[in-house]
Amino acid sequence: MPLLGFGFGGTLSYWRTHDGNEVDFIWQRGNRLLAVEAKSSPSWRPEHGKGLETLAENVKGKGTRELVAVYRGARDLKTESLPRVSRRGFPRAARGDFFS
Repeated sequence: MPLLGFGFGGTLSYWRTHDGNEVDFIWQRGNRLLAVEAKSSPSWRPEHGKGLETLAENVKGKGTRELVAVYRGARDLKTESLPRVSRRGFPRAARGDFFS
């Protein structure tokens, strides 16, 4: 789905492997990719990030990528491998220079 109507450009899609790993939203502009996994749970479980981790391995070395997991919890949780942000923290986490 093109995002031209919003003025951002790029395309929005999802990603899924044959064995069931998936990422809810993939926004791609040129060689830049923003992957977002959204969970309705108020708590984060390690298995929630499996799709993002699998995607990261598949796109390693293929341009700029940002991986973000969003959940309903009240706190942002950060690790080296995968930022997990609260629903309130998502706009701040996704901003970066991807939108420019």
